[in-house]
Amino acid sequence: MTEFLKRIPAKHLIFSLLFVLISMTGLIAYAVIFQNTPVEIFGVVKFGERAEELRARLGKLQAESDSKIAPEVHQAALARLKKAESKIAPEVHQAALARLKEAESKSSLPSPESSKLRGQLKERDEKITELTKQLIEAKRSGEILSKDLSEAKGKIEIVNVELQGSQKGFSEISRQFKDQTKKLEEMVSLDKRRTLTGYIRQFEDLEKRSGNTVDDYTELSYVRQFNDVLTALKKELPNDNYIQNVTPLWLTGTRHSFSSSLKSASARIMAYLEQRYLK
Repeated sequence: MTEFLKRIPAKHLIFSLLFVLISMTGLIAYAVIFQNTPVEIFGVVKFGERAEELRARLGKLQAESDSKIAPEVHQAALARLKKAESKIAPEVHQAALARLKEAESKSSLPSPESSKLRGQLKERDEKITELTKQLIEAKRSGEILSKDLSEAKGKIEIVNVELQGSQKGFSEISRQFKDQTKKLEEMVSLDKRRTLTGYIRQFEDLEKRSGNTVDDYTELSYVRQFNDVLTALKKELPNDNYIQNVTPLWLTGTRHSFSSSLKSASARIMAYLEQRYLK
């Protein structure tokens, strides 16, 4: 190389260096003065590119890159869609399947559409998962409720059987009680009739003996007996207003007045007792 340079005349070498320096200076000045302007030599060689063109190319490449769907994303979406096919609404499934087929035919979708589809598929997947969970919970709750209802039904049947037995026993006890009450009432009634019949006989006996005496003292004794029998009768019939309102006979008077009042009072009491209690 050194030998080659020595063979070139000095003036030619200097001229060449000056030409190169001047050319580089011119190019640098051109680049400084005319920024973002490509350099073209004889219409064949072209250097540089405008900033706007570079930005346009960069945006186009970015859009193409964003519009591509990764194969694994596409396959995952297809798998989820097939899984949800039997669970989601038919019209929603058909729409998503049509859009997925369109993506397969074009091998790419605009970025917003791809994001929207992925969002819809994710939303459907989440809904399916939630519905499945709710279905399992509802089934479990239904089984528990069915078990509780069966147990409650069994308890109710047992209670019904016991209640029927209790009602039967109560009916029997009630019947026996009524029979005993009736017998007791009959016994009380019979005893009461006998007691009142005894009182009537006492009044009747006093009525017969009254008036056959010869002195006032004997007749007065009959009056006192009448008052004693009346007092006993009032204790026997405490709720009988008629008997309670009968006044004892006076203990003053003559033999004739004693007999008259005793006969009259005895007749009234005997008639009342027979009419009220013995018929």
